[in-house]
Amino acid sequence: MGRDIYETRFFDLSLRAVSDEHNAKIKVFTDKRVLEMDAQVSFDTEYAGVSSLDHFLGGLLGGVLLALLEQARHKHVCIEDLEGRLTAKLANPLNLLRVQGYDQAPDLQDLRIVVYVYAEMGEDALFRFCQEALALSPLYNCVKRTLGLLVDVKRLL
Repeated sequence: MGRDIYETRFFDLSLRAVSDEHNAKIKVFTDKRVLEMDAQVSFDTEYAGVSSLDHFLGGLLGGVLLALLEQARHKHVCIEDLEGRLTAKLANPLNLLRVQGYDQAPDLQDLRIVVYVYAEMGEDALFRFCQEALALSPLYNCVKRTLGLLVDVKRLL
C-alpha cells in the first residue's frame, strides 16, 4: 500500500452560511438541509428559537447516542432503552450581554454526558461496548480532545 488514496483518509465537509436580509438570522446550508439560528445563546426563558449553542450541544449529545445505536446494529446488540443528558457550564456569560466590567471570553466548561442504557449485557461488556462506540464518534473525539468531555454510562436494570 505504497500509494495513499486521499478519500480513504478524509471525507471533506463544507457548509455555507448567510445572514437574512434584515441581519436577524443566519441560515447554514449543509448538503441536504438548512439550519436557522438567530442567537449564539439565549438567556430568555420564552425564547422559541434554536441558538447556535443549542445546535452544537444537541449535535454532540445526539452524536454520542447515535454512535451507541450504530455500534448496537453493527454488533447485533439489542438496546431496549437509551437516553442521554448533557450538562455544561457557560463561563463568563455576562460578557455576551455586554455588561460593563466583564471582558473575559465566554467558553464552555465541565461538559458531561450521562447516558442511560438498557441492554442485555453485563457491566464490563457494556463498558467495552460504549468505549468502542465512542471511539467511532467524530464529535465526541473532537470535543474530548479540545474541551474535555466526560461521558458516564449508567446501566438501567
